[in-house]
Order: sequence, then C-alpha cells, then structure tokens
Amino acid sequence: SADEIGALAGSFDQMTQSLAEARRVERESARSRHQMGVAAEVATSLFPTALPEVAGYDLAGHHESSGQLGGEYYDVLEMPGGCYGLLVGSASGTGVPAAMVMAMARSFLAALARKESDPGVILREANALLSGDLRRGMYVTALLGVLDPRARALPLANAGHAQLLLGRGGR
Repeated sequence: SADEIGALAGSFDQMTQSLAEARRVERESARSRHQMGVAAEVATSLFPTALPEVAGYDLAGHHESSGQLGGEYYDVLEMPGGCYGLLVGSASGTGVPAAMVMAMARSFLAALARKESDPGVILREANALLSGDLRRGMYVTALLGVLDPRARALPLANAGHAQLLLGRGGR
C-alpha cells in the first residue's frame, strides 16, 4: 500500500536485498582471498628449500615476497656430468597468470636440464615448448648459467633477463 506501513515494508524489502547482495559479495571476496592464498603458497613452495653444496663454491639464494603474487623464480638444477644449472627467471605480469606461467617454465627447464647441459639449447627448447601456450603479451625471461665445478667454468645463456653483475672481492 501507499501508506506508512507500505513504505516501511518497501524499505525493509530493499534492506533485505541489499544485505543478501552484501553477503554474496563477501563470500566471493573470501573465496578469492582463499584462492590467492593457496596460489601464493604454491608459488612460494616452488623455490628451493636448500641449495646443493658444491665444493669450492658458495651457493646462496634469497627471495623476499612483495606481498603480491608474481612470477619470479630462482633455482639450482642438478645436471648431467656433475654440473649445476643456476637459474633466475621472471614471468611477465603479476597475479595468478604470472605464477602459472612461471610454474610451467620451471617444469620445462627442470626437465630439459636433466638431459642437456648447454644453457642455450635448454632455453631455446623451453621457449619452443612454452611459447605456444602463452597469450599475446605474456613472456618469460631467464638467465641460465651452467656451473661445471671440475672445469671451473660457467657458460651463460640469457633469454631477455636483466644482465648479470659480477663482483669480485679484493683489489
């Protein structure tokens, strides 16, 4: 009706609908926060928990999260002939897509490094495997060095990553 009780009933109905919509939005938000938390846990678990000990070398790595899910990664890969792949990579963008792309790249690189020791070949083959699955504008950069402790050599291959900075102690 058009009287005060009718107006009150209309306001009550509108308030009930608004509360229901607010609950729906809160459930979606909670679900999204949970999914982002799980994705962040998975992305963080991809980093190595310990690096191998290599006689004559001191290997160390550190990753500090910005609090935003992304596609950064580093690893030390055991390779044929007692060599070690020193890998740093980054996927374009942020969020779940970047983390998923980096997880794919990590898997390809680790699998290829088990059978191949040339860093250029590994990066080219990983690119061939990955590029067909990436949408326009997405990419992965990587820097891969293959440490051969016996030969005291570190050949490098760079696939668009920031340049390597080498610092030596002493004068």
